[in-house]
Amino acid sequence: MAGDFSNLPIEIVLHIIKCEDSNRSRRYLCEALRLTCKELDAKTRRYYGKGYYKKLYVPLNESGLKRLLHISQGQLGYHVQSITIDCDPLLSQRDLNCSSLSSGFEGKKRDWWDGDSDESLGDVFYLSISFDDRTMDLLRFGECADLLGRSLSRLPDL
Repeated sequence: MAGDFSNLPIEIVLHIIKCEDSNRSRRYLCEALRLTCKELDAKTRRYYGKGYYKKLYVPLNESGLKRLLHISQGQLGYHVQSITIDCDPLLSQRDLNCSSLSSGFEGKKRDWWDGDSDESLGDVFYLSISFDDRTMDLLRFGECADLLGRSLSRLPDL
């Protein structure tokens, strides 16, 4: 008869997790154990939450905010003590070749464009910084504030 791993005392389970070489391997092992059964999930949740959910890094986009809301609705939300919201997803960068733009564009002055010319190619390249449309809609119509408000209000140790 095969032994039941979930019946091991929590101290032994945590020693098994801590035997992994790197923090990343420990996290994957802990996630794998949590997914095997409810008993192991319950035993390792506190260790996992304290180790990997104490500080959250969340990109300011729809998937990042929905992930934050999902975490706040579960038991791992009790371990969150700080959140860093990365605003870089607000901006998307594209390199534009001047020859690919419409003919009416080349003569117009754009003070928010930074132009670099490459004499060997005979073309002028511009770096355009524009706002991501979906994220801007999240901000403009209040969905971002709604998701953040619902998430942050459910995190007791924040």
